[in-house]
Amino acid sequence: MKINAVLSAVAAVAAMCEVHAAGKAAADGQGERLAALGGIVVQWPANAGRFMVVNAQERVSQDVLAASTKRLRDEFGIDVRLSQGKAPDVRTVRAEMKELGAKGAIWAVDAPDLPVVLAAAEDGWGILNVKPLLEGASSDEVANVRVARELNRLFGLLNGCCSTMMIPQCVMRPVHSVAGLDALLTSSFSPESYTKISTFMKEAGYLTARRDTYYGACQEGWAPAPTNDVQKAIWEKVKSDKERGPTNPITIPPPKR
Repeated sequence: MKINAVLSAVAAVAAMCEVHAAGKAAADGQGERLAALGGIVVQWPANAGRFMVVNAQERVSQDVLAASTKRLRDEFGIDVRLSQGKAPDVRTVRAEMKELGAKGAIWAVDAPDLPVVLAAAEDGWGILNVKPLLEGASSDEVANVRVARELNRLFGLLNGCCSTMMIPQCVMRPVHSVAGLDALLTSSFSPESYTKISTFMKEAGYLTARRDTYYGACQEGWAPAPTNDVQKAIWEKVKSDKERGPTNPITIPPPKR
């Protein structure tokens, strides 16, 4: 029995290694294909609408806010950016947003006299106070998860989603305390919340970017000038193909008389 158990354990580990290796090989293969096509290029439309996350505190790592900002940008396809700044005066936020060129914004602050969040939903801005989120945290990891979750929640509050009741795996579930924040099952948006936020942001005037491989962008005619040898080769090949025209053009015979 012991020998069988050991053999089973070895087989399980081997299977896990094979799955990991296969997954890594697939990821490497996809990366090689993208590189051969010139990588991914992005084109933002004019007046796309910018949402700023402004770091005005020093207790939470910039990397935590940068990761959250990137997830929001990737998930919703809008221009979400992170910058350094100072805690705002709520009476002059509108002017500060204009200076940032932002349609919406969240300031991350460290303030003993503010609640966890302040949300000016109709005006598109909010304040995230990290101080109460760090209190009582058993580790930096717990504190960082709290900040990431509350940043997502404030983003949702500002963009048309106050809660979700039917789906338990959602960061927008009702929360009444930091303990409730810890008890959430996820830091991500559910499909219901995603739909609400995406619809709201589209109605508010946020526009998404056009994304494609460099090869695809060249074929469609909107690729920027090449920045490396692979892109230069693609640029010249697509240009040459277009100038030469189709190799087997379709001919339409004249009507019979």
